[in-house]
Formats: sequence, structure tokens, C-alpha cells
Amino acid sequence: AIIAAARDDDGVLFVEKKLNKTDNSDSHHRFSISMNKVTNDKFLTERERTILRNKDNYGVKATLIDPIGREYDVALKIERTGKTCDCYKIAKPWNQIRKNNGIQTGTVIQLWASRPNGDNLCFKLVLKS
Repeated sequence: AIIAAARDDDGVLFVEKKLNKTDNSDSHHRFSISMNKVTNDKFLTERERTILRNKDNYGVKATLIDPIGREYDVALKIERTGKTCDCYKIAKPWNQIRKNNGIQTGTVIQLWASRPNGDNLCFKLVLKS
């Protein structure tokens, strides 16, 4: 049901990013998104914003759908990077998502955000190159 809804409603573009070495690293286990690269984060609810601001949070639960329709349970978190800008990140199972889709350093991807089932946050992964 989530897959069909996500295909019918592309939602809003959250980010388009060319993957760097760290995003493609087995040891980092995450896809980081600089907040100044985010196209639109207005889809986040006030409750989700509160969760993300809390230092001791486990993130906002979401579903990520890859280009062939596989679903992954992920969490959107904020990674505090000190004096530089904070970043959103999608962690485990990022390595599995990356490997299942043949994503390499330099691949341009898009994440589209929607709520196909009302309250549940969903990201649709689109590979651009």
C-alpha cells in the first residue's frame, strides 16, 4: 500500500545530492544531507521537528522506498557537526540500501518526501546518474 501511494504521489523534493566518499563508506553507515542543501523540509510536522532538536533522540521513523519498490525502515536524524552546519542523516540500513541499488561515489540521487498513509513519513529514492 505504501509503495502504490508513493508512486502515485511524488511528494516534495527533499534533496538532490551527489554522493561523496563518506556517504559511500561502509564504516560511516549513513547518508548525510547538509541542511543548506535541503530543498524543502516544510513537510516535517512540529512533533518531528521537536524530536529532531532533542539531542537524545532516536530520530523520526520513516519508510524509504528504493527505485524498484523495496521498503526500508529508516530514521531521519540530525547530526550535530560542531561549528559547521548541522546535517540531516539517514543511517542504518543505509549501507544495505546503497549496495542493493548499486549506488557509488558520484551517483546523483534525489529523496522525495511524502505522507502516502496520512501520518507516516515516506522517502522515495530516485537515482539520477
